[in-house]
Amino acid sequence: MKPKPDRKIAETRTVKGFMCMVDWEFELGDAVGGNSVYGSVPDLKKHRKCWKECGIVEVEVRLRRVVRWGTI
Repeated sequence: MKPKPDRKIAETRTVKGFMCMVDWEFELGDAVGGNSVYGSVPDLKKHRKCWKECGIVEVEVRLRRVVRWGTI
């Protein structure tokens, strides 16, 4: 059995990321296949050619709950 993460740490940890602004405004949570969040602005610019037209937003991701534990 995998050890569960410390609940206090999991509830307070946030991770900064960057997204295409159009994805964030209109598609986040609704896009078939999901949306990409990148760890840096240069990484987003490398993989998303639309950033000049769409813009870039900084987001925070926070763990709410574990839906299913993996087997590894």
